[in-house]
Amino acid sequence: MSCDCIGLWNITEQSSRSKIFPKLKNFIRRCTSFAQHQICTRHKKEWFLHRNPKIFCREFSKQRKMMILILFLLTISALYSVVAHPQPGVKASSPCAEHPPAQSYHIHTLFWQNNQNSTNAAIQLQDDFLKQFNISRESNTCPFEPGNEIPDYPLCVFTTDFKPAGPFLTAQTALYIPLSDYERSINWIVPRRGVLDIFVHPNSGCSVKDHVKDGLWAGNKWELDPTIFFD
Repeated sequence: MSCDCIGLWNITEQSSRSKIFPKLKNFIRRCTSFAQHQICTRHKKEWFLHRNPKIFCREFSKQRKMMILILFLLTISALYSVVAHPQPGVKASSPCAEHPPAQSYHIHTLFWQNNQNSTNAAIQLQDDFLKQFNISRESNTCPFEPGNEIPDYPLCVFTTDFKPAGPFLTAQTALYIPLSDYERSINWIVPRRGVLDIFVHPNSGCSVKDHVKDGLWAGNKWELDPTIFFD
């Protein structure tokens, strides 16, 4: 017998009052799925108090309807969160829906633009990185903007943003890292970051996924604003 209003009503209609309580106990024991056990247990007291199956039936039905409504609203909310902010231009048959491989990486060092110590530390870390890899700002500035990378381009440095730009809510330096230099770049910069926070993300052509889902942090995780990537 199912734990529902109809089952309880059948018991009360077909049984005498002396036989109701044993069957009610058996009925309550069957309420095991989701939160129904708690509902039946709570209303068991109401049954004995009122001796009125209609009250039990009515209240239990309200609880069931409320649970169903809550589950329905949660489902709609989850679906809306996915549909409301999709990867720009992504369809079920698009490359972004199939998790395309990374073509390159970016290493961002975030710092407080109004804090001179934080600014100096970020610039010094980037200078040390460029020196370690034998490149310079003058000769190895990336000839493209972030998001418009040239495949297989060698390691280069982006112009430093001294104020929030792109998805970043603070200032940051940025490096373009080809796949061939990824491991040695990460192994060098992460242990030397000091108090700075490093953000590393792939470039697969799917900007939201690259920054929000697949990005890696060394240090504190900063909030990003990916709405810049939305259509």
